[in-house]
Amino acid sequence: MESRSDKFQLGLKTRIFLGFLSFLLLLFGTVGIGVYYVAMDELRNSVKSRLKFSAAVIGQALSASDLEAIRSPEAVTNPHYQAVLRQLRVLRDLDPDIAYLYILRLEAGRVFFVVDTDEGKRQALPGTEYVPEASNLYRGFTAVAVDDAPAADEWGVLLSGYAPLKGGEGRYLVGIDMRGDTVMEQYATLKLAALLGLFVSIIVAVLFARFLASQVMRPIDRTVEKCEAIAAGNLNVRLTDHTYRELGRLFRSFNKLAEALARTKRSEEAAFEKLRTAKEDMERQMRQWNAELRELNERLVNESAERRSAQTELEKAVVVDELTRLVNRRGMIQRLGHEVLHSRQSRRPFTLLLLDMDDFKQVNDTLGHDAGDMVLSEVAIRIKGLLRGQDVTARWGGDEFVIMLADTRFENGLLVAEKIRSRIKDSPFFAGGQEVRVSVSIGVAEYEGEYDVDQVLRRVDEALYRAKLGGRNKVMGASNRDEIQPPASE
Repeated sequence: MESRSDKFQLGLKTRIFLGFLSFLLLLFGTVGIGVYYVAMDELRNSVKSRLKFSAAVIGQALSASDLEAIRSPEAVTNPHYQAVLRQLRVLRDLDPDIAYLYILRLEAGRVFFVVDTDEGKRQALPGTEYVPEASNLYRGFTAVAVDDAPAADEWGVLLSGYAPLKGGEGRYLVGIDMRGDTVMEQYATLKLAALLGLFVSIIVAVLFARFLASQVMRPIDRTVEKCEAIAAGNLNVRLTDHTYRELGRLFRSFNKLAEALARTKRSEEAAFEKLRTAKEDMERQMRQWNAELRELNERLVNESAERRSAQTELEKAVVVDELTRLVNRRGMIQRLGHEVLHSRQSRRPFTLLLLDMDDFKQVNDTLGHDAGDMVLSEVAIRIKGLLRGQDVTARWGGDEFVIMLADTRFENGLLVAEKIRSRIKDSPFFAGGQEVRVSVSIGVAEYEGEYDVDQVLRRVDEALYRAKLGGRNKVMGASNRDEIQPPASE
């Protein structure tokens, strides 16, 4: 007779069913959640990539050269404003998912509208200040950027992408707004598909768990029936069901259980001892191998690092002056070759300065070559401190330096040369325990793409020669009218 507690215990079949069901639900749920998050990430990345691509393409299609005059609401009648507005609206209409296109200007840390494609009453007029809540907008003045999530402002819930305008020099960007409801609809569709997949997975898991439980219980039920027949006295019944190999082994082993237990125990102990010994030997051997491999790997890493370091130093030695750590003559000739190609392709000039220290031989003769080397190194440091990152300074030989001012007109080159001349003349040097004052003469020439490197080097050398003839401590351009005289006090 069953007790009351037995009535509330789950049967073996139910437990097997619930076990399979739990496993399948865990498996399907884990896979489903993983697929859902991967799909969400892919959808989010796809939308952001699309915004980045569109912003980058439009940013390169527009030019910032005509936008400086568009600064106030009165500029809406400006032909340049009208042309840019028409162009932006055409680009906006090509993609139905784009809600707005606009151009922003960055001045003194503040953001202003330049052009806005909104055709309603909320259209932002030129010069209207915009206070962005998303930090990614500021990144858009220098690189392609996208908001992390849709944001709300007076135009609605929007997901925005930004890209700098061609030639904008970090002051202009084009913005693209995609309506947030479009993005949220895509997210909702994906969530609905995930829920539907989860529902189908649950149904499949239930059916498959029932099938597996039935398959497992079928031979057990038959075995229980035959055992009950033997218990009832039917000794002719035999346990011959071999549907599962494990049950057949159990039936064959039952009658030999007593004598087999001791033999099995001894065999297990012997096997365990052998396994333990083999495991210890293997661990010992593995530790030895690992130590040898680590030592070999460290040697290989050190040798590789030494080769890379030696190769790097060798490459630097070919194009770097050892004393001043500037580019040497060979390196500058290579740079000039590249800059000439760039200048011809972009039609943008560059200016070349040739600097020679006046009467530098007296420093060497009076204080020694070590002091002269210290002065040369300090001159190199002062020159680099007055230049931009894209400019290149080289030690041309002896006490001569060549300076390449990228994307620089002749007139600006003269101003830079005068700053260098004045800085070196006005600030004393200290070498060999003494104060040393030196001056420099500088020749200036502009390259506009009509001749080769040798010609521009000859022109700047001629300008330097004229500066020397004119009394030294001068800046002389490629013609006499470009001379800059030093202050009278010098």
